[in-house]
Amino acid sequence: MRQMTDLLEPHLGTKKTESVIGTMLLGTVAGDIHDLGKNLFAILARCKGIHVIDLGVDVPPATFLAKAQEHKPAMIGISCVLTTGWPKLEETVSLLRNKLPPPVPSIIIGGTSIDEHVCRYVKSDFCVSDASEGLAICHRVMNKSEDKRPKKR
Repeated sequence: MRQMTDLLEPHLGTKKTESVIGTMLLGTVAGDIHDLGKNLFAILARCKGIHVIDLGVDVPPATFLAKAQEHKPAMIGISCVLTTGWPKLEETVSLLRNKLPPPVPSIIIGGTSIDEHVCRYVKSDFCVSDASEGLAICHRVMNKSEDKRPKKR
């Protein structure tokens, strides 16, 4: 699958006529090295006009915070496949909420171990079970945040 995505990704870039709707920070939580779903989501998000900053796998909470402070994304996506990653997922979300200045970007979590119970436990804004659902949420959130920006005259 990795070989296929490497072959296809250069041909799936954002259309030249499509503008970037927002920036998303994306990574797999510390203690988890699974990246297939995250990588597929990143490719699809880029195709749909989202600027994705991919932090990779096994990303410590402090790295999510530092990169969020640096890039000021509209959304932060955290992947977690392993149930043993839930404590680090909760720690990451808590750190982001407590250390980023308002308005804190929307936080979306996803992965095979993620459901509404985990979403409530870690206090994320959204949880998703598939890429298309995640893209729909990202577009909705990013279009709303763009509506709040001052209009150029």
